[in-house]
Amino acid sequence: MRLVFIHGWGFAPGFFDTLAGLLPEQEQARADLGFFGTPFMPEAGGGDILVGHSFGFLQGMRLRSDWRGWVAINGFARFAGTGEGYCVPPASLQGLQMMMGFAGGAAMAQFYAGLGAIPPVGSYDIGRLAEGLDILAETDISGTLTAAGKGLALAAADDPLTPAAASAYLAGQAPGSKLKVIETGGHLLPLVRPGWCAEQIKAYLAHV
Repeated sequence: MRLVFIHGWGFAPGFFDTLAGLLPEQEQARADLGFFGTPFMPEAGGGDILVGHSFGFLQGMRLRSDWRGWVAINGFARFAGTGEGYCVPPASLQGLQMMMGFAGGAAMAQFYAGLGAIPPVGSYDIGRLAEGLDILAETDISGTLTAAGKGLALAAADDPLTPAAASAYLAGQAPGSKLKVIETGGHLLPLVRPGWCAEQIKAYLAHV
């Protein structure tokens, strides 16, 4: 089983350095969504396990639905909307999209500050970031998850961006999937709670 790590919006492959290092027994590959470098998506096979953070999980499921298994960290099935399973109201995302259009640097600084995150090193690609926001506005993978097989959703009760209820909705769309919630860790569980994430992933892999 190979773990295919896909980072979230506004981040880079190095986001997974600590968590990946705690899973040395597993073959691994990482995607680069191109926000800070050249885009790269490893060719995935039917025996691979998707490990996606936030937007990265959404992208992984957009790429294919026949993963051997999946782990969604701070993940969701749909992002902007009202009702069950959504993370933010449409107006919140629209505000960020507008700000990206005329003050990209300020928009990114606001995003990282809101999560308590350190920006990746390098220059960001505003075009690819804006494209990612469009995907967040338009994508709902609820139907895909119904046929995606058993997975694992990891969430934090204090996540300011992805409510635990959104992760619970995600897990509920894939029969037999599990939700694990930790009290603190925010939207950066692979960075803030890597040990806990690794323990949950190891337990999940033992039963895949």
